[in-house]
Amino acid sequence: MGDKDVVATIEGFHSFSTDFTDTWRPNGDKFVHVWSDRFTGPEGYTPMMQSAIAAAMKKFGVDVKGISKLVYSGPDARTHAGIAGALKFDPKTQVQDGLFGVMGNTGAAHPLMLLWRHCSRRSGDTILVAAWAMAST
Repeated sequence: MGDKDVVATIEGFHSFSTDFTDTWRPNGDKFVHVWSDRFTGPEGYTPMMQSAIAAAMKKFGVDVKGISKLVYSGPDARTHAGIAGALKFDPKTQVQDGLFGVMGNTGAAHPLMLLWRHCSRRSGDTILVAAWAMAST
């Protein structure tokens, strides 16, 4: 990224979106309603991240063995680890630690902070970076 002393180059990107209601406020209600994290993780984050990562690998013509490091955001350590397991990535060698015990979930900055953490220690890897975000309307 950049034009001098480049640490990483972007070879391609994939975007995935779908409707998922986790926060809402009916007309006339004073307060917002929110689903429990016990719902939004398994019904929202997990299947959407799995679909997005799998679709990106298909688009780029790479399988799990072709990815040196998977870097992705998540709501918490347990849910984050579930993604790697479901997609058959080796969590010890192929998945960047989510650093939840060090910095927690930093929101939109999380995947980029994890990417920096990995790139500050290694080079020459094929890295797949995935970000999770929800937008409210």
